[in-house]
Amino acid sequence: MSQNQSIRNFFRPAQSNVRVAAPPEEPARQSPSTGLRTQSTFARDSKPQTNYMNSSASRSSEQRGLTSSVSPPPSSDSSKSPPGYAVLPAPSSNGVYGRIVKSSDDEESDSDDSILDLFPSTNRSPPAKRVTPSTPSGPRFRRVLNPLVSPIPIHPKYSLESIVKDAENDKATLESSKRVKAMLDSQNNENTSPFASDLNSNQAKFDGALLESVVANTEDGGMGKVTRALQRTEATNVETFWYFFGRQDLAAEPPRPPFPTSTVPQNWKRELSKPAARNQTFISGFAEDMVHFGQALPDEILLWILDEACLEPSDVLRTSYLNTLKESKEQVERLISPDVVDKMLRYLGGTSVATTITGKMKPSPKITGPYSKDWAHVRSAVLFLTGIADSLQQKTREHILGMLLRMGADHVVFKNVDLLDVIQQAIRRLCKYIPDDEWGLSCQRICERLIECIDQPTLRLQVVDAIPSFHPRTHELRRRLAMCFFFDDIAYSIDHPHTTFDLQKFMERLQEPAFEINEKTEYQQLTALIYLLDVAVDDGRCAYLDLANSSAAERFDEDVDHFVVTIKGVLTKIGSPGAAFISKLEAREALLLVSQRIADTLRSKPKPKKSVFDGLKKKEDHTSAQAGIDSFLSKYKKAQGLSTVNDQSRNSQGA
Repeated sequence: MSQNQSIRNFFRPAQSNVRVAAPPEEPARQSPSTGLRTQSTFARDSKPQTNYMNSSASRSSEQRGLTSSVSPPPSSDSSKSPPGYAVLPAPSSNGVYGRIVKSSDDEESDSDDSILDLFPSTNRSPPAKRVTPSTPSGPRFRRVLNPLVSPIPIHPKYSLESIVKDAENDKATLESSKRVKAMLDSQNNENTSPFASDLNSNQAKFDGALLESVVANTEDGGMGKVTRALQRTEATNVETFWYFFGRQDLAAEPPRPPFPTSTVPQNWKRELSKPAARNQTFISGFAEDMVHFGQALPDEILLWILDEACLEPSDVLRTSYLNTLKESKEQVERLISPDVVDKMLRYLGGTSVATTITGKMKPSPKITGPYSKDWAHVRSAVLFLTGIADSLQQKTREHILGMLLRMGADHVVFKNVDLLDVIQQAIRRLCKYIPDDEWGLSCQRICERLIECIDQPTLRLQVVDAIPSFHPRTHELRRRLAMCFFFDDIAYSIDHPHTTFDLQKFMERLQEPAFEINEKTEYQQLTALIYLLDVAVDDGRCAYLDLANSSAAERFDEDVDHFVVTIKGVLTKIGSPGAAFISKLEAREALLLVSQRIADTLRSKPKPKKSVFDGLKKKEDHTSAQAGIDSFLSKYKKAQGLSTVNDQSRNSQGA
C-alpha cells in the first residue's frame, strides 16, 4: 500500500514535477499527479504531430516500447522513487514519448486485459493477410455492378416535334372554323339550316363545300365515306321549332296611340283630360265603378284602353284598364272582332305569320337570340279574353280558340307552366260558352283551319296536348282534332268520335307507308303519330258497340288483341338500336307504352291468364246436355199437369 500524499502535491506546478527521462535503464521518478498532467499535456501537444496510421511495423515496435516502459524498474531504484509516479521517457526517434503508468489498484499485477479498448481502430492488430490463389474462385452470388435499366425505350411526354405538330393542327383547325363561320354568315338562317336544306326532314342533307372545308379529302372517296358515316347516325339531325312571338332584339316597339281627347264626354272631362288625373282615375277604380253604374265610355276610348293595355308596363294600371273593359259587356261584344284580336296579339309581340289564322306554320331552327321572357302582358291579355268569353260573338270565340291553339304550338309557351295554365283556362271557358247548336260546326271549322296550317306530326301533337282533357267539351275537341291529325282527314271532325270510331280503320292506317320502317324513317314524326293514335283511340267505345252482348264483347276483345299485335309489329321492325339513336329509343318506348295501355284499358274484361298445365282446351259443346235437361223438364211439367187435373176431378166427385 502506498502512503497517502498531501493534496497540495496535486496542485504543484508542472515544471517542478517533470523531468526528462534518462535512458530506459535509469528511469526518473515523478509524482503521480504531475505525471498525469504531464502525460495529458504531452498528449495534447503531440496529437497534431503524431500519425497514428503508420505501418504495422512501427505500431508493433511502439507497443513493445510501451510494454517495456510499463514494466516495473529494478529493485534497487524502487525505494528511491515515491509510489504512484509516472516517468515520461525521452521521445523516441518517431516522436512518440514512452509512458510508464503504474497500476492504480496498487496490486502486483500490471495487466491491462480488463481495461476496455477505447480506440479499437488504432490499437487492434492488423488482420492476417489472405493467401490469394493463382485461380480466383467465383462468387457464390452474382454481384450486380450496373444499375437495372428497363429494356423499353423511354419516350418523353412532350418533344419539340410534337409541340410543332400540335401548333400546326391548331392553326389548321382555326382556319377551318373561320371558313365555316364565313359560310354560315353568308347563308340566310331564317328558314334554312346550314346542314339541312329541307326542314321538313330531320335527316340533314349535307352542304358539299361546308363538309369539304371541315374534312380533308386525303384519299379517294374520303369525304364520301364521312358523309355516309354521318348519315347513319343522328349527328346531323337539326331540331326545329315554331315560334308565335318574335325576337325582342329585332322587333320594333309599336308606337303608343294618343289618347282621343276630342271624344271625351263632358261628364268625364275632369277625370280624363290630363294624363295624371286619367291614370289616377283608372288606378283608383273610379272609372270601373262608374262604367258599372251606367256611365259608359265612348267606343274610341275603349279601343284606346285595349291598345294601351297591351303596351302599359305598369301592372296596376294595365289591370285597371282591363277591368274597366270587362264592365262594358255590350260594347265589348260589338267592338271585339277577329281583326281587333289580331291587332292586340301583334302588340303583344306576335309575328305577322303567327297572327294570321290561315298562316302556314313552318318550323325553323332554334332561336339563339333573346326571346320573350316577360310574359306579364300576354298573361293579362289571355285573362282578359277569358273574362269576356261569355260576351263575345261566336266567330270571335272560334277565332280566339284558333289563335290560342296556334300559340300553344310554341314550345317556349308550352314549357311555361303558368302561361300554359292560363291558356288552357281560356280554351275551356271559350268552349263552354259556344252554343250547343253551334258546337259541331265550330269544332269542324277549328279543326279545318289547323289541319291546313300544320303538316308536321310533332307540331300537331303539341297543339293537341295544349287542349285540356278534364272538361267534356274540351275532351271532345281534343279527340276530334287528334283523329283528324292521325288520319290526315278532316272528315273525322264532323261527328262525335263515338260515332266515327272503328278499330279496323286504325289497323289499316298502321299498314300505310307512314309507319314503314326503313332508312328514311323519321322517328320523331313516328313517335308523334303514335301518341296521336293514343289520344284518338281514347277509351275505344263507340255508339254501336253493345258490350252487354257476350258475343259482341268477345269479338271486340279479339279486335283489341289484334290491334295490339299490329302496334307491336311496328315495334319489332325498329329492332334494338344503341344509345346513339335516341329517336329510335323514344319511338320504341312510345309504341310499347301505347300498346300496353290499349291492352289494359280497352278490353271488356281482363285477358285470361294461361298456364302451362292447362293444355289445349277446346270450347265445350253443351247442346246435347241442354237438350236432355229440356226434355226432362218437359216431362216433369207434363206429369205435374196430369196430377193437377186428377186432383181437381177427385175434388169435384167428392163434392
